[in-house]
Amino acid sequence: MKDKDVPILKQYKEIKSNFYDSILLFRMGDFYETFYDDAKFISSFLNITLTSREYGKDRVPLAGFPIKSADQYIRKLVESGKKIAIADQLEEPNKNVKLVKRGVVEVLTPGTIMRESLLSEKENNFFALTYIDDEKNVVSTLDISTGDVFIYDFKGDENMLDFLRGKDIKEIVSNRKLKVDEKEVKVIDETFFNFEECFGVLKNHFGMDRIERIKKMDEKLVVASGALLSFIKETYSTSLEQVKNIEYVDLSKRMVLDSQTLKNLEIFSRSNGEYENSFLHSIDRTKTPMGGRALREILKSPFYEKNSINKSYENIERMLLKYDLLKSLKELLSNVGDVERINARIISKRATPRCLVNLKESLKNTLKISEIVENLSLDIERIDRNIVERVIQIIDISIDENVVLDGGKEKFFKSGFDPEYDRLKELSLESSKSIYMMEDEEKKRTGINNLRIGYSTVMGYYIEITNSNLDRVPKDYIRKQTLKNSERFVNEKLKQYEIEILTAEERLNKIERELYDKLIERLSFYYIDLKKVSTFIGKVDLLYSYTLLSYENDYVKPEIGDFYELFIEDGRHPVIEIVNRNERFIPNSLYMDDKRSLILLTGPNMSGKSTYLRQNALIILMAHIGLFVPAKKAKIPLTDRIFTRIGASDDLSKGVSTFMAEMLECSNIIENMTEKSFIVLDEIGRGTSTFDGLSIAWAIIEYIHNLKGSPKTLFATHYHELTELKSKLPKMFNMTAKVRKYDDRIVFLKKVVEGSSDESYGIEVAKMAGLPKEITDNASQILSLLKESEMNVKEKMRDVSQLSLFRSSKENEKYEEIIKMISEKDVENLTPIESLLFLNDVKRKIEKIEED
Repeated sequence: MKDKDVPILKQYKEIKSNFYDSILLFRMGDFYETFYDDAKFISSFLNITLTSREYGKDRVPLAGFPIKSADQYIRKLVESGKKIAIADQLEEPNKNVKLVKRGVVEVLTPGTIMRESLLSEKENNFFALTYIDDEKNVVSTLDISTGDVFIYDFKGDENMLDFLRGKDIKEIVSNRKLKVDEKEVKVIDETFFNFEECFGVLKNHFGMDRIERIKKMDEKLVVASGALLSFIKETYSTSLEQVKNIEYVDLSKRMVLDSQTLKNLEIFSRSNGEYENSFLHSIDRTKTPMGGRALREILKSPFYEKNSINKSYENIERMLLKYDLLKSLKELLSNVGDVERINARIISKRATPRCLVNLKESLKNTLKISEIVENLSLDIERIDRNIVERVIQIIDISIDENVVLDGGKEKFFKSGFDPEYDRLKELSLESSKSIYMMEDEEKKRTGINNLRIGYSTVMGYYIEITNSNLDRVPKDYIRKQTLKNSERFVNEKLKQYEIEILTAEERLNKIERELYDKLIERLSFYYIDLKKVSTFIGKVDLLYSYTLLSYENDYVKPEIGDFYELFIEDGRHPVIEIVNRNERFIPNSLYMDDKRSLILLTGPNMSGKSTYLRQNALIILMAHIGLFVPAKKAKIPLTDRIFTRIGASDDLSKGVSTFMAEMLECSNIIENMTEKSFIVLDEIGRGTSTFDGLSIAWAIIEYIHNLKGSPKTLFATHYHELTELKSKLPKMFNMTAKVRKYDDRIVFLKKVVEGSSDESYGIEVAKMAGLPKEITDNASQILSLLKESEMNVKEKMRDVSQLSLFRSSKENEKYEEIIKMISEKDVENLTPIESLLFLNDVKRKIEKIEED
């Protein structure tokens, strides 16, 4: 017998041939099994036992795991980037069926997960497609678990790549070779990007009612969105019924936060990778999955238009006026499930009865939330209460929630919902009772008290008798199976009962599936309405979170508008203040305008410089997501981008040193900054030699300062020599973190004030850290020697006019004439008098240039 003649192996190979690029999980009873190379891989990767079984003449490698614990294994496989195809049993196994029908019911990759247990409830799970063209780059994204499709366009590759990094996309495909975070992106066939084909895909998916809207879309957007839907449908065997809209996101109305800024400000995770005590962790008060996802997404792409921001402020003010209602709102929101994902599972026919019970209870609470929203007069689009009540009623009259919540997966329809269903259920129960009655009758007839009637999918119903009672077995019993301590029998009466029971059960299960399919179909009709409900809940929850946070932490409503001035009075770091509640946070102010656009911040380590830098960037960010801010008063200009360059960020795996990484980040900032940007630069130049670093820091300060529309910039440095630039750069102001010195120790006051620091107090910090006295004393002597050379540097810097790196082209030409005059002079053969005369001539020419 050959392998292909073994039915189950033949079935496996037929399914595998259609999913050759996937790990195929093949259901066999209560296990998912893998065969051949798949088995060898998951055995090694998941650290589970590799076995083998004879199929025909060959032994086939096998490895598997129980279905009840499958999610933990599937999660590991998906997170590793593997594509998983799940072949389930498509019919109930019984002794009359030699080979159960099987087929792939689900294909899983990192970006196409629908399973609730594999998803993070407060985080979207985006799949992205990039369409790179000579004119523009387009990115279309899909969260298959919610049905959301967004489309974006970009002018350059780098902006697109940074968007993809910041969005935390789970899976990406492209029409061109591409690397994101040093990972190769999968390039898919060019045929997916044919305009006519993509237009047809969108027309067929959305129908004729959307055709005019599709025609108005830019050709590149049509290609990117059509290719996305086509690829997902074809590759993952899904109809994408949950996708009912494509939303174009105009990034010109959004603040841009690049991936480096998200990392430096610790928005989603701390520098050690932990979520706890990150910015999001500290400010998240949302109670629902929809609210949590809304908060995460607005942090990735804040508003850059004041109407949306002010609308949020006004809603927070209205909630604060009736703050006592927030307790009731909190309780209601806490009992709302993931309506958005349940809705998507309904229309994609993946919803379980438990999902429907969850939806019903969530919608009941939503109606009460809607009443509170009316009471608060919030400026939010209302839900259609009649439709919500209708959906609640549909579920309520059909599903018996007690059966579902008790873990029942069958017979979950309520009595009275369908007469035929009720009749078959009663028949099934009566037949089951007959079995128990027969067991009692057989015990009396045989005198075997431990006789029992059982059931298995292989044998059906059987009578089990222990070996010690085999001498009492009646003649009408037919032996079917011998076990170690007992034997199993059947008789004609039991066979008849089995036919009646199985027939009733089969008919009951069939009608239950039909009724459930009809129920899902009926609920799918309300998909758009339930999508609006989920959006409503997300917005209310987000506002609840904002209001609670503002109230608990004494935040204020900032003034925001299209002006240049930035004023934050007594600002506080939102994370440190919350994490260290038992310690008093020292507030600090910041004022910048068109005559004060660059702040040079000096001070020793541990004095609070980095806190000051981050807190001001975070306060600006908070204002742009529509949240009140931790300050006494704030006036925040609309800011198109926040740039940060903080800390060492070498990447040896990319062959990039700390200094190169620093320069690359600075280059990105300088290339993309505008007058409306806010820039935070910390310790620029420290990754190279002192004078190289000082020169570069100096040059960057001058460049930013001298721009016609210079962005607001906070520049922290240990190069105290740079403070001398104040005499040359009128828009630059010096500020310092105050320190008080007592004898040989220092106290950090954590207060940022006008002025500059002449010392870094590094030796004092070293003493506080416990460095041996011999080392710190020696360091003090070396410092004294180095300070002499530092004074020479400062003297040179005071004459900034002669060292300015950014002059006009006419000035450069005149200086080049002087340089040429000096280079051509034979200085070695000049007499002392000739030298003095020559120097005087050079001096007069320089003075004339300065006068001009």
